Amino acid sequence: MEEYCYFAKSYEVVAIVHKEECSKNPSLSLKDFRGKESCHGGYLTAAGWNYPVQFLVDSGLQAVPKKTANDTERRDDELISSFFSSSCAPSELEGQGVCTSCGNNGSCTTDSYTYAGHAGAFRCLMDGTGDIAFLRSGTAERLSADGIHAQEWSTKALEEFRYLCPQGGCRSINENIENCTFGSVPANVIMTRNSQPNSRRLVIVEQLLNASYSQTLYKPQNWNDYVLSSRTQNLVETKELTRQVLGNSAVISQKVETLGEDKSEVTAAFLDSGSHLLCVNWLLLICFTLLYIFLWSQ
Repeated sequence: MEEYCYFAKSYEVVAIVHKEECSKNPSLSLKDFRGKESCHGGYLTAAGWNYPVQFLVDSGLQAVPKKTANDTERRDDELISSFFSSSCAPSELEGQGVCTSCGNNGSCTTDSYTYAGHAGAFRCLMDGTGDIAFLRSGTAERLSADGIHAQEWSTKALEEFRYLCPQGGCRSINENIENCTFGSVPANVIMTRNSQPNSRRLVIVEQLLNASYSQTLYKPQNWNDYVLSSRTQNLVETKELTRQVLGNSAVISQKVETLGEDKSEVTAAFLDSGSHLLCVNWLLLICFTLLYIFLWSQ
């Protein structure tokens, strides 16, 4: 698992806008961006897509389009397209993504990867392609014109941007981010298959935790987050189960994936995806309790 500054094992989801928008409207909020253009740090990513989509639903800013019988199309795409006039959220998977404002006639081809990832979302905002960008915290500080990883396209200083808080209002990016985020996302992890022999797994962990090796994965030149995030300070081992690591992020992902579906079907799908283990644990607990009562009564 990646570890960031001050031993943090998570990062924040933020919305960034141009400072001039905040100057014109001190009470600026997300609802003011209805009908405008959005930039996203990756289609189906937690910070770039899932959290903003779920916020639009939870806040009541955008109604969820209902699914009809035999309808297999995702509803999150339609929801975003209904709120914003156009969006740029490229996907690494061919045939996926929402790229109506990415250029190239709105298609998600490799040309649109100019705006891929969190760096791409910030670039999308900086060059005026979009009016608001959803991405992970720390991106603007690194890639603005006065940032430590400024790029040739970094034409504006950090002071020219502001955080847009979920409850409304803007905040300087240099200020405390508390109460101005859309949620926390668990740090990125490196995973291997569960069937991997324990001896091999230990070797993999040992190599990844080796300082001389891991430094090559997140050295300063890694501004575009190749392999690991460029904000990674260290790699740490975690022994938690996948759902424990993902926490609320997994819940939000599940909700976004099943937007518009019948709740009973969503529950069944969720159980099939692994939550049945919780039921098994409860059954075991009940069995042991009954056994204890039986033995105690003898």
